[in-house]
Amino acid sequence: MKPQLRAHIPDEARAALDLLWEAFAFSQKMRLDPWEYSLRLLHLVELGVEESDLRWLVLYGYAEHGKEITTFRDKDRRFHRAGNVTFASETCFVLTEAGV
Repeated sequence: MKPQLRAHIPDEARAALDLLWEAFAFSQKMRLDPWEYSLRLLHLVELGVEESDLRWLVLYGYAEHGKEITTFRDKDRRFHRAGNVTFASETCFVLTEAGV
């Protein structure tokens, strides 16, 4: 699905957007890939974000998600990016260019 920009972002989705913005800003300050500071689904839910709000952000192109792949040999975080809006406990989120 091609991202569609909207002028109005629901208040519920805005809370998630604000958290993702903070993580993005920190990654830029540290000059690292935003995925290094991606936020896990479980962390966002603990902070009161609903999965439906994250789906809204993904479907409208404001956020991207990927399942974190962890191995003991990796120095950097790695992600498998899916094109659907099915999330698992290992799912992490970052802002897209439109979200920024």
